[in-house]
Amino acid sequence: MLLPTQQKVVRLAHRPTTEIDPSYHLPLTYERVPTFDDDGNRPLVLLHRLYLSIDPAMRGWMSSARSYLPPVPINEVMRGATLSEVVAVRGVSRLKVGDVVSEFAGEA
Repeated sequence: MLLPTQQKVVRLAHRPTTEIDPSYHLPLTYERVPTFDDDGNRPLVLLHRLYLSIDPAMRGWMSSARSYLPPVPINEVMRGATLSEVVAVRGVSRLKVGDVVSEFAGEA
């Protein structure tokens, strides 16, 4: 299987005070997928995100106010609950290529 070299990334660019304009507050960009060589010798798993939950709580995470989770910092990847497929594994892992996992992560 040919592994991807680019990934879609949504970062919080500005904190909304009224309506959210996705192109201004949460622009979609394309970034290089980190390679196994980028991270030393730790076991790594490369995931292909299948689903991202778009949750009303995200609006609160975009605010600078503290909540049950800290605010998403400006220019950081927007987080959410995801369902992802394992597409590559390096090192010893309980996960195998083809496994489907849930995680709470940034949308990258």
